[in-house]
Order: sequence, then structure tokens, then C-alpha cells
Amino acid sequence: MSISKPLIILFKFFCVLVGFVLALVLLVLLGLNLFKFGYYNEYFSLLSKEAKNPGLSENFVPQGITHCDNLFVTVGYMADDTNSRIYTVDYITGEVKHFPLISDGRSFVGHTGGIQYSNGYFYLANEGNSLYKFTAASVYQKNGTKIEIGLPIKLNSNTSFVYGKENFLYVGEFHKNPEYPCTNEISYNGQTHYAIVEKYDISDLSKPLAVYSIPELVQGFCVKSDGTIVLSTSWSVNSSKFYIYEPEKIVKTGTSYNGADLYFLTEPSKTVKAPAMSEDLDIISIQNHEKVITMFESACNKYVFGKFFFANYIASLGL
Repeated sequence: MSISKPLIILFKFFCVLVGFVLALVLLVLLGLNLFKFGYYNEYFSLLSKEAKNPGLSENFVPQGITHCDNLFVTVGYMADDTNSRIYTVDYITGEVKHFPLISDGRSFVGHTGGIQYSNGYFYLANEGNSLYKFTAASVYQKNGTKIEIGLPIKLNSNTSFVYGKENFLYVGEFHKNPEYPCTNEISYNGQTHYAIVEKYDISDLSKPLAVYSIPELVQGFCVKSDGTIVLSTSWSVNSSKFYIYEPEKIVKTGTSYNGADLYFLTEPSKTVKAPAMSEDLDIISIQNHEKVITMFESACNKYVFGKFFFANYIASLGL
């Protein structure tokens, strides 16, 4: 049976229309990708792409990052509600492994937050005042092996992120009203913050040694060798920001909080604007240069849009 001429014409018109729309979409994406280099110029001038961020096409939503030996280690939850996972990528060989998490023998499906390697152990934040500690040997097992993270250690804050330096551990929280409110309301010189970072001796997590009052939307925290504090802040599709606080911007208030000296982070020394959905922070030495590492959750299957902007990498930043 022959196809009528009007149907052939309609089909050709449809093909042309689809082609036109696809071409338009590609042009828009190309334009936006070019625009990002100008809009986030300072960020890209500081950026080195160290490795492909693993698991982004496997329903993994990355939240935390650290490094251990020659491994980048990321942690996050699964969009399909299966066990949360740790991924490792060997930045020398490129080998990738994943490890489903269990807690006290049961499936662990927590949202997770930051992760930190320190002195042979990983420390995993998981909101709800919970911090988990488990051996770093876990990530050297066979690919797919389940990792037992144990029972949670209860702390004072909402434990959204964690950072380790020398023999100290810094644990902090993410604040945003009304979705994720924190109750640590602290004011100094007309500024008010609601979230804190607590500094602990890594051998004693029962009481903090110092408390830092920090702004909202903090996803990650790290301390450089000169005492400079770097914060990663982000929310939704808005631009991320990295706040750099040199030591003179970290004010010792002369008061105490939770039984420890209280510090207040005033206006940052510098702010670097970056693409959306930056996450946890750690510090790594690359060719004897101290760099901040992070990654973005925007390119995972849950959010997708970061795939169109090539945000699928682990980044080191010369902040």
C-alpha cells in the first residue's frame, strides 16, 4: 500500500521541525557552556580536573569527598533508595570501585554528608547529630563488598560535613530556613548565624575544643596550613560560592559556647563564584601545592542538568 503524498509532506515537515529544535537546543547549550567560562571566570582560572567523578550514571548522588593514599573517596545516597555507597577512584590507574554501606548489619540508606580520612579511619557525617567512624581498610576490599560503618556517634550539631587536620576533627552543619533549620543562633557585631562547626581532639569526641559560628548554606569546610578557612556553599540551581576567611577574619569573641571558645566568621576575605551544587571539601597536596578538592552533584541522574555543562569531575582549586 502506497503512502499518500500529503502524509509524506507532513512527515518531512516533522523531520525538519525536529531537526530545527535539536539544532536550536544544541546552539543554546553551546552558548551557555561558553557563557559559563566568562561568568565563572575566576573559578575556572583556579580549576584543575583531577578525575572523573564516579557513579554519576548509576543513580548515585554524591555528597562527600576525601582522599586516602592514591584514592579519591566519595560518598552519597542512591536515588533509587538502595544502600548508600562509597566510590573510590584511583587517580593513578583510573580504577573505580563501589561499596554499599551497612550499619550494624542493616542496610544504610542515609542521605550522608561529608566524609574525611584521618589516621587510618574514615569519618562520615549523616545529619541528625550522627557521625560514623570506620576503618580505612574497608575501601581496599573487592569491588561491591559491603562496608560496615557501625553505629552513630552522637554530637552537638547536625553533622552535615566533616574535615580532619592533624589530630583534630571539625564537624559542622548546614542551615537554611525553613527546610533545614539550625538552632545555634549566635550574633556578633550586628551579624547573626545559626550554624556551627565544632573542633574536636580526634581521640575525644565527647566535648569540643572550639566552636565556629558560620553562615548558611555551607556544604563543606576545610582549614589550610596557614589557618585560612574555606567554605563551600550552595543551594539548588543557584551559583555555588567558595568563601575564603584569612585568619584575621576569624574572630575570637572572648565568650564560650558548648563549653568551648567561640569564634565568629565575619565577612570573607574573598568570595569565588562557581557552578551550582558544589559539595564537600578536603585539602590535598599536588606537586607540593596545597589545593582544595571538591565535586558537584548536578551531573548525577537525579538532577541531570550538570551533564550538559560537563560538571562530572573531581576538582582541585588553588584557593
